[in-house]
Amino acid sequence: CKMLKRVILLIIFFALPAAGLMAADCVFENPGDYEGSAAMYSAAAECASKQLDSLAASNKKLAKAKKKENAIPVFVFGDYEFDTADVLAADHFLPVWSVLRPKMAADFKKRSKNYSASSGQERSAALKNAGKNGRKPVVYIVSAKVNSGKKNNLFRYNIRFNVSAEETGKKLFSVNVITVHANELEAKKNTETAFPQRTEDNIFAHISNPELKMTQLPESTRPVRFSEISDIPTNAPASMETPDVLIHENIQPEEKDAGENEKECRSREECENRKIYEKGLQRYSEGNYDKALRIFNSLGNYRNSVPYRNSSFYNYAGQLYNDGSFEESLRLSSQMGSYAHNKKRMKLMKYSVGLKKLYSNPVDFEGAIYYLSQVEGMRNSSIYLNEARTLKYNRAAQLNNAKKFEEAQKMFLELKKHEDSSSRATETFYNQAKSLYKNKEYDKAFQMFRKLGSYEESRQYVIDILDIHYNEAVKLYNSKKYPEAAAAFENLDGHRDSRIRAYESWYAQAVLLLQSKKYDEAVPFLKKAKNYADSKKLIDEIEGLKSLVPYETGDSLFLGRYKEREIEWKVLYKDYESMLLICSAGLDVKKFDAKSSSWEKSSLRKWLNGDFIKSWNEGDRKKLIPYKYKGSKENDKVFLLNTGDAASLFKNDKERIAEAGEAALKNSAKTGGKPPKDVFYGWWWLQSEGLMKGRAAVVVPDGIIMFSGIDPASSGIMVRPAVWVKAAAFRQKKKQ
Repeated sequence: CKMLKRVILLIIFFALPAAGLMAADCVFENPGDYEGSAAMYSAAAECASKQLDSLAASNKKLAKAKKKENAIPVFVFGDYEFDTADVLAADHFLPVWSVLRPKMAADFKKRSKNYSASSGQERSAALKNAGKNGRKPVVYIVSAKVNSGKKNNLFRYNIRFNVSAEETGKKLFSVNVITVHANELEAKKNTETAFPQRTEDNIFAHISNPELKMTQLPESTRPVRFSEISDIPTNAPASMETPDVLIHENIQPEEKDAGENEKECRSREECENRKIYEKGLQRYSEGNYDKALRIFNSLGNYRNSVPYRNSSFYNYAGQLYNDGSFEESLRLSSQMGSYAHNKKRMKLMKYSVGLKKLYSNPVDFEGAIYYLSQVEGMRNSSIYLNEARTLKYNRAAQLNNAKKFEEAQKMFLELKKHEDSSSRATETFYNQAKSLYKNKEYDKAFQMFRKLGSYEESRQYVIDILDIHYNEAVKLYNSKKYPEAAAAFENLDGHRDSRIRAYESWYAQAVLLLQSKKYDEAVPFLKKAKNYADSKKLIDEIEGLKSLVPYETGDSLFLGRYKEREIEWKVLYKDYESMLLICSAGLDVKKFDAKSSSWEKSSLRKWLNGDFIKSWNEGDRKKLIPYKYKGSKENDKVFLLNTGDAASLFKNDKERIAEAGEAALKNSAKTGGKPPKDVFYGWWWLQSEGLMKGRAAVVVPDGIIMFSGIDPASSGIMVRPAVWVKAAAFRQKKKQ
């Protein structure tokens, strides 16, 4: 019969969406009928996604949103929240959610033409894909609110999925999914103990559950002693209410059936429950509400246990109040909501707690203010509240006198309009700023004085601090720390002549760099100096230095002679003062050296800086700049590129290719590659030693650098000299 009902129920739930109805619940309450809980949750997700699909298809608001601006929906399955105080249920619900959310998103995506996502990453992808067809994606959030309850060994969840428009937050429709989760720990315990012992000692934790404690204000760390209070009597009553009115709940005991005790129990458990229940009634009638509460709480829904449990809890909180345990009574009452007259008496409890803190030793005026401010209008609460605030005011004044300005200001601000608290807060802020100034913490003090505006001497303090920083900037300038000085002057925000002094500092730094011929580095500083002195003129002159040389990188020029012919060179690099040239073609064929792969010891270096350069006229030789590579001991007027320059100064292998010159071809230059007709490309030496010991690096005909190197005594390798020349020797005169 049960199975038949379940089948009928499932058919109804799955058929409803197809019939076009608004929604139906998805109920899955028999985990034993599924192969593992994950299977049940998957079935629940499938049912919910069908419901959502049906609702989305029939919802007029959603259809209207689709038509608007040619929009396409993207459903994002978000997170959940609990509508219950049963914190333990969260631990059981997590495995449910880990299956339910992604499964629902996947099922919904399969059935619907819309997009869906169960994570942030999927959301981004869905929005991107939705926008590809030119339609505007509109996001809808599917959130879940969970109610849970415990029955026997099962946790039952009612999960309501709400669909809302992300843009407006307006809910469009919702669907319920009801599932269960077995409490395996409790089930195991019950199988080990057939008849659990439910005594008074093992259930009292329910009324002192730490998860349900009311958030209370911690005790003040700034107490005021009674010796400081002259006008409050130490014997003031904690409450003026008649305590007995708080305990008024009295449930009349049930009338017993004649001979009930003589009746035989149907089970051992029933007999035990009856005895415990009767014991609870006895404790209740005796006024032992704490013990009655434990007993009725252990009985669950047995007979009339629930009303007696609630009444015992209510009356026990009242007893605590009458015994003077006001805070504990208030904590318990806060868990009872609107039961009976609970809200009304909680107001009295807060009033009593506030008075107790006011008349404690030491006085807890923070606690008194916290509670008394919640019952304003009740009897003399405004008088007591004002007294508590006065105590706090006095404490703030003491802190100000003790130079604990931050604490004092915080307390004055919290007092708001009490007496002159607002002006006293400003006063403590001012005192703190003066203290910082005295301790030479000028930056912090400056910001505080600026906030104070025209209060007292704040403006004068601001000017004094600016003068101090101005003098510090002047010291930096006089020490030739120009960038630091400029930054310091700029931070003065126009104080005195700080703006002009900042431009002057940038200009001075630029002049230093120009004196060192660091033109590129000087330009940014001249620009920061704006129009100071001749900054603009210097920028124009620097920019014009390069333009006076009629050659750019890659251009060719002639310099020197070899075997009665002018040598053609290619410009590899150009700056304001010099140019790096390399022979356009292989000049001739030479051995690097008979034995050594060291440039400094090589015969090739000796020839280039000897016989080769001596054949030039004096005018051409004067154009050369002696150059020394890092690590070399001597300067060279003529040299070979090293592997680093050969790799960096050419854009690619093709530009590194060297044609064999007339003399090189005549002396059997080693050529290769695939040259055009009548053009031959050869190997040429670099000055670096090869990676293989005793070898010299070369460039092969295809322009590739052979870092491993070859024998320095190899024949047929071309010489391709390089030189640094003075740019001034090639400059053109400016047109008048």
